[in-house]
Amino acid sequence: MLRVTLPVRRCKHMSSPLNRILFAFVVLAVTIVLAAYFAPYVYPELEYRLHGKQAAVLSKPAAAIAGHWNDDYFLLEEIDPTTLAIGEPRYYQGNCSYLIIGRQRAVLFDAGTGTRDIVPVVRSLTTLPITVIRRICTSIMSVL
Repeated sequence: MLRVTLPVRRCKHMSSPLNRILFAFVVLAVTIVLAAYFAPYVYPELEYRLHGKQAAVLSKPAAAIAGHWNDDYFLLEEIDPTTLAIGEPRYYQGNCSYLIIGRQRAVLFDAGTGTRDIVPVVRSLTTLPITVIRRICTSIMSVL
C-alpha cells in the first residue's frame, strides 16, 4: 500500500498567544453584534419554545391598510380573482400567507404564525381541498 504524506503548513499568524486572543475577541464581537441584530425576532420565538409564552399581539394599526379585516387579527387583500394575501399585521413580524385557489384544489403558502387559527379564515374563502406549503420547513403536507 502506498502511503502519501503531505506537508502540514501551520498558520504563522495564529502562532502567538496574543493573536489567538485577538481572534477570539473578534469572533466574540461578531457573535454579539449578530445576536443583537436578530434579538427582536429570536427572543419571542425562544420564549414560546422554552416557556410556552405566546408572542405579544400588537394593537390594531391606526393608519389605513390596503385590504379588509376578516376579524380583528387577519387582513385579507385580493391580488387577483384567484390569489389572496392573508396578512397578520398585529404579529410582531407582520407575516403574510398566500392562498391560491384553483379549479380542483387550493394552495396555502405559509400557514401563519399559530398565534391565531388561520383555518376558519381559509375555510371562509374556499371549500376546495387545501394543500399547505410551510414556508419555514421544507416539508409539504395536506392538513386542511
